[in-house]
Amino acid sequence: MITYNQSSRMNKRKQVLLLMSIGIILFFIRLGSVSVYQVAEARNAECAREMLTGKDWIVPMFNGQLRTDKPALEYFAMMAAYKIGGVNEGSARFFSAICGLLLVLFTFLIGYKYLGQKAAWWSALILLASPHLIAQFRLATPDPYLILLDTVALYCFIEGWISSKIPLPRREWRWYVGMYVFLGLAVLAKGPVGLLLPALIIWLFLVVKKRFNWKTIRRLRPWWGALISLLFCAPWYVLVHIKTNGAWTKGFFLVHNVERFSGSMGGHGGIFLVTFAFVLAGMLPFTIFIVHTLGYVWKQRKENDLLLICIVATLCIIGFYALSRTKLINYTVPCYPFVALMTGAFLGHIMETGRFPKGLKIPFWILLVICMAIPAGMYFWTRSTPGLEHFGWLTYFFLLYPLGALAALIAFLRKEFRWGISFIAVAFMVSTAVLLAYPYPILDAQTPIRKQQKLLKQEGTIAAYKSFNNGFVFYIRHPVPVLQDTLQLQGFLRRHPDALIISDARDHQALEKINGLELIRADREIFNTHTSWVYRLKNSP
Repeated sequence: MITYNQSSRMNKRKQVLLLMSIGIILFFIRLGSVSVYQVAEARNAECAREMLTGKDWIVPMFNGQLRTDKPALEYFAMMAAYKIGGVNEGSARFFSAICGLLLVLFTFLIGYKYLGQKAAWWSALILLASPHLIAQFRLATPDPYLILLDTVALYCFIEGWISSKIPLPRREWRWYVGMYVFLGLAVLAKGPVGLLLPALIIWLFLVVKKRFNWKTIRRLRPWWGALISLLFCAPWYVLVHIKTNGAWTKGFFLVHNVERFSGSMGGHGGIFLVTFAFVLAGMLPFTIFIVHTLGYVWKQRKENDLLLICIVATLCIIGFYALSRTKLINYTVPCYPFVALMTGAFLGHIMETGRFPKGLKIPFWILLVICMAIPAGMYFWTRSTPGLEHFGWLTYFFLLYPLGALAALIAFLRKEFRWGISFIAVAFMVSTAVLLAYPYPILDAQTPIRKQQKLLKQEGTIAAYKSFNNGFVFYIRHPVPVLQDTLQLQGFLRRHPDALIISDARDHQALEKINGLELIRADREIFNTHTSWVYRLKNSP
């Protein structure tokens, strides 16, 4: 543990203010300027709106139907934001961004306490420099809540664990109480995984430390911990089970937990190693130092319990989702704070000692190659995506990546390591802020949600054929009936001859065979291969 003097505390406050200022820019800049086109965002944001409109804080509903995908914590947060800021994209994402800001703050604070000032500073900057982490905490999904709560729960555990070595009776228990509170809230955020992963991490940590024994168990008091955690999550689970006659419980636990882990859902599968690739890509740019970082922290594992739990947490999270049949890049984000702390410790060690390990030049060259590929990839993507052929100029906004990487390499070759990694961090943070402020909203304006939004809001009756972009429900503000075959559709049109029919089904051509039904608009998604089609009967009123 580090002893602080007055000057270091002042420096700490300045660092916190600077980090929070950067975080506010990255997490909140134009937060509501992009539509909820992403499926998960659309369903979550609309579910909270329908719960608020129906004045029901217990049963999640989407498009007028029971939604069993996720527990209620994110819906509670969104509903509160809607009451304050109105029903809009920014309100739906507001508390997700708050979670990101708090994650950076708590990571800095625990790093400052147990790794040192430089390591803490770089750990926080590593999080802020990750475009993928910033993107995840700008989404209306439960992941930001889960990541923050589980991370802080583990931080509380390590605080309690280290406090137990100090001769102050029961001092550690207050940290363990905090851990159990956050674990209970994590279960309310995303279900059993909110408890299982941290429990697995703590158990393995104790096994590695050779302290998994009855004495340790008595210190942790898991029997009281279970009651504390249940106090924060069980009431809602019981109420939703009662109000839905068990339908929500069955759908959530069997379909969205057991089946998602044991089988690939939505085509999101992959080989065992894909989760490792997700972390390497998601934590760019600083995962270029991953080999050197792992070598350093492995040597320090017996001397620093925070670094040891970072190793265990990272391996557990990656390994857990490697075993899962469903694999998504956002699943491994919970290990990002621990990767950041390990990398920050490595970078801080170099700055403290001035000793460079062999081969440190290689990561800078690797980053330069990656960063040169980013604008090239953006250029070819715009040229090959229908509707974006004339947006090649957006490539210019991505040139800061290779420029920053080149400046970092030059600085390192001149033995200015601090300037080298500073250029990397600044290049990625500034690029993220610029892209979120201008190019991203421009691209969003080319999506079917934005192009068809006014048309659909002006019409009275709307139905969908087989499937449709769920984001439309959030903007239409009322349920959209989904018709599963042409017979249902024809019956609907006889009752509502003025209706608009929307669809993104691949067999939409069946609609063109219905007498009098004509295509009035078709817009292709730019972030996937779907196209949103809008049909109407000829000569309809």
